[in-house]
Amino acid sequence: MEDKDIIVNDIEYNRNMNIEFDKWMDSGDKAEKYPQELYSLLRDRVGSTISGFNIGAVMYMHEHEMRFNQIKKIIPGIPLSVYKSIVSGRINLEAVHLYKWLRENYPEQIEALYNIFLDSNKSN
Repeated sequence: MEDKDIIVNDIEYNRNMNIEFDKWMDSGDKAEKYPQELYSLLRDRVGSTISGFNIGAVMYMHEHEMRFNQIKKIIPGIPLSVYKSIVSGRINLEAVHLYKWLRENYPEQIEALYNIFLDSNKSN
């Protein structure tokens, strides 16, 4: 069998695959669609050493009255200066604004995404 035959067979195999990305594999139910802004927040790293996900996590935990020393246990390596910049909105404005917009318009998705941090703090 030549390399050309392998490539053709792979292409035919991929064409015959029926992949549905918006369904749960077990039940076949439709999966919940999340807003595009949530994906932007999760992958954002523009102009900051801390990810958009962690910026949202710090803001979420701060809203739930967690102190810096509690947050530092959950997100290790975050300096106090970065924490203060996030809380005051001086670091990565795009991620901060995205978080606030999502918090206002999609609070249930924000709760589902970041509530694990509150649960992990209760167990400590």
